[in-house]
Amino acid sequence: MHRSCGQCNLICHANNDINPDLDWNKVLEVGEVDGKMVYLPRPCMQCEHAPCVEVCPVGASYYRDDGIVMMDYEKCIGRRYCMAACPYDARAFNWEAFTGGNPAVPEWGDPDVERRPRGVPEKCSFCYQRIDRGMSLGLKPGVDAAATPACVVGRPTGARIFGDLNDPNSNVSQVLKKHPSYRLRENLGTNPRVYYLPVTENRVVEG
Repeated sequence: MHRSCGQCNLICHANNDINPDLDWNKVLEVGEVDGKMVYLPRPCMQCEHAPCVEVCPVGASYYRDDGIVMMDYEKCIGRRYCMAACPYDARAFNWEAFTGGNPAVPEWGDPDVERRPRGVPEKCSFCYQRIDRGMSLGLKPGVDAAATPACVVGRPTGARIFGDLNDPNSNVSQVLKKHPSYRLRENLGTNPRVYYLPVTENRVVEG
C-alpha cells in the first residue's frame, strides 16, 4: 500500500490506450495512517490459478508461458463470465467503442498496444509488450526500464517493484525476503502474483 499521486493510473491509460472511463489499475482508498490517506493499488493479480481462465467458455482468457494472464480480444464473445469469477474486480467492460482522443496522451506516454474492440472485458497484462520487446533486445524485466511495466517505471516514488519471483537474486525476491508481505484473498487458492508490503514500507511489490 502507498500514498497515491495517481500517476500510475495515468501512465497505464496512456501506454495501453485505455478509455478514460475505464480503469485497469484501480487505486482504492483504504484508510488513514498518521492522518494521511493510504491507498491500495489493485491491478490484475496475475493469479497462478485464475478463476477467469477457468470459466471462459471460448478460451479468450489464458496463461502465457511466463504466467501472465492474457486476453485474446478477438476470440472474446463478451459473456463476462471472467468478470463475475474474478475475486479482485480486476476487469472493466467496454460497453462503447473508444474512438475519441486519449487525455493521458502524450503527457503520460504514448499508446503501445491497439485499442480493444467494443464489448470485451479489458484488463492489465503487466505490459507484456514491453517485457517481450525488451527481452528480445537482451534487456531484463524489473532492471531495465524498457522491459518493465510502464506503471512501475513511471512511479516517481519507487512505490512499485517488478521482477522474476523464480529468481532468488531478483530485486523483487530480495525485497520480499527482507520484508513482511501479504497478498489479497490468499485463502481463495488463486495464488496471486502481486504482493503488498505493509503501509509503513510505502510501496507495492509486483512480481
